[in-house]
Amino acid sequence: MKDKTYNVDINESTLLLLNIRDNKEFLSTEGSDMESVASLGFSYYHGRGVIQDYKKAYEFFKKASDNGVVRATRCLGSLYEYGQYVDKDKTEAVILYQIAAEKNR
Repeated sequence: MKDKTYNVDINESTLLLLNIRDNKEFLSTEGSDMESVASLGFSYYHGRGVIQDYKKAYEFFKKASDNGVVRATRCLGSLYEYGQYVDKDKTEAVILYQIAAEKNR
């Protein structure tokens, strides 16, 4: 299913994850579907289906990025660029954007 507002793929796994009361268990789960983890980060970043929470968005983007999800790496760059949850750090943002660009080749 496509979220028409943000053009983000929302799959059944992501919808189930949004219903988890405390997502900390999910963050520590090994072998999770990292695309779903990234999608959950988008949900928290944009406040879609959940209360907007940049800290949770960061946690999900970080986990997905560390596991090779390029779009999550780009989103981490954005958090650093605009100082959302993390301290504004343009240098770190550029590094993350470069890593994402290299992985997209």
